[in-house]
Amino acid sequence: LDIPALGRTLPVQGEWSDALLKYSPCLYKGDLYDGMIIAGHNYRTHFSGIKRLNPGDSVVFTDADGNVFSYEVTEIETVGGYDIEKMEAGDWDLTLFTCTNKGKARAAVRCREIEE
Repeated sequence: LDIPALGRTLPVQGEWSDALLKYSPCLYKGDLYDGMIIAGHNYRTHFSGIKRLNPGDSVVFTDADGNVFSYEVTEIETVGGYDIEKMEAGDWDLTLFTCTNKGKARAAVRCREIEE
């Protein structure tokens, strides 16, 4: 997962658990073809700063086979810390999320796939 505006290139685990999340962002739900949600800790080396992304910023996901999927940030929203329904709602191609400071809410970055 590449987030150029943050200068980050991160591996993404194929499933999520609290243990795996300590090492890198994880696939939370979905897939590349039906809306993918990726969770990451608010660590400086993980998803810290995603709430500062702007509409139009680029996010690129390269799968294990080398296929590249390009996205554009379209919206950043704050979701309640336990509002799973809202986190999963919407017709987004990609969502990145992390907890806010003190974990009371989640910053959700919603993205649309762009054709290169």
